[in-house]
Amino acid sequence: MVVLAPLTRQRSWNDVPQPHAILYYSQRTTKGGLLIAEATGVSNTAQGFPQASGIWTKEQVETWKRIIDAVHATGDIFFCRIWHAGRASNTDMVS
Repeated sequence: MVVLAPLTRQRSWNDVPQPHAILYYSQRTTKGGLLIAEATGVSNTAQGFPQASGIWTKEQVETWKRIIDAVHATGDIFFCRIWHAGRASNTDMVS
């Protein structure tokens, strides 16, 4: 089994993963492998970095579904690494 270690990519816009994330994760798949997602915030107060992805709105969930579908199509397993930055959360990023 090949495992892609998690990264915090900070390439989302308004906490929503962008279409290039589908290509990014799809390029790193291998049948039977495991991809661990970037740090994915659970709320707008959980973010520790600007432009990090989230999974607390319908738009974010729908975007992640497209990424996960692309990864599953290659036979890989995808693990969404949810997180909360805790006291390190940056309140300047709260919308």
